Amino acid sequence: MTSPQRPTHGMRDNPPSDPSERPAGERLATGGHVEDSAADPVAEPAEDRPSAVLDEPAEDLPTDPHGFRAQPWPPGSQPVWIPGQPGWTAGQPGWSGPPPPSWPPPAGWMPAPPVQAPPPHRWGFGAFLLAEGVFLLASFLIVVPFMVADPTLGASGAELRGAALLVSLAVPTVLAALVAILITKVRGNGPVIDLRLRFGWRDVGIGVTCGVIGVILTIPLGMLWAHWVGEEDANSAVGEIFDGVRMSPLPALLVFVNIWLLAPLCEEILYRGLLWGAMERRRWNQWIILAITTVVFAAAHGELKRAPLLLAIGLPMGVARMLSGRLPAAIIAHQINNFLPALGLTLILLGVPLADA
Repeated sequence: MTSPQRPTHGMRDNPPSDPSERPAGERLATGGHVEDSAADPVAEPAEDRPSAVLDEPAEDLPTDPHGFRAQPWPPGSQPVWIPGQPGWTAGQPGWSGPPPPSWPPPAGWMPAPPVQAPPPHRWGFGAFLLAEGVFLLASFLIVVPFMVADPTLGASGAELRGAALLVSLAVPTVLAALVAILITKVRGNGPVIDLRLRFGWRDVGIGVTCGVIGVILTIPLGMLWAHWVGEEDANSAVGEIFDGVRMSPLPALLVFVNIWLLAPLCEEILYRGLLWGAMERRRWNQWIILAITTVVFAAAHGELKRAPLLLAIGLPMGVARMLSGRLPAAIIAHQINNFLPALGLTLILLGVPLADA
């Protein structure tokens, strides 16, 4: 470290190194304690001094031209000069660290440099396509073991039942989300930074607000849509898969947890995490990103007859993502939207006659 220059004021030339020979009012921080040759009414009390000045300094720490030891700040860092000692002029070469305890700081003090922003991630649309490919491939392959175990599943009209339905519904989406997270770790800064997965109470407020507004809007829209196209065409793909299926309480509970909590989390990681981030990397307009992710989200469900309704369902989730700037708000809005359908399907799986309730 370059030795700091002698202050232009406040100290005598070549002050004596022996503390007893110093004039009244001057202090010397030595060996972890502060010595006073006389009371100094304007000097700050020792208990108000920065803790690094009072700590026991290492023996090899250098001293400035006036005998003051350098102190490591923050603790464990390289030795730097700490302001606040008698005669020390803030801003001299070799000094860095937090401001002195007094405010405003003395002339010449410079604040610490701002924290460097993380580098931009190195993944884009290819990452989203890869995750979607994993989802489609897993959706096909997950059925193979059940067909091998039960050859009648390949017959016309034969369908998966029970645990096979639950596994085929949950595993592909989870695998796709895990691939998305892995991509952010390998080609970026991890999911917390790249996918904006940092959670805060503001996200809860935005997510709940958008989710509740979405439910209030989509319930009457769903009723109008069912009246227009008919009950059969208005039913969701998940509802058609579980049509006529009955389950014991534990599998039914797992279906409820998957539809209410797990599926929204994984889908948001894919569409408003990975796909949204790929477009943000190219600096696209936020409204364009909102529109594209909403359309892709609706199309990915593979329900062309319900596509207009899915657009209305997905829009509040995208708005939550845009307003908060982070993913948890969209996840919460999605989970609120899925709660009632998940609850209704679970009651049907348990054999509860909802029409008579």
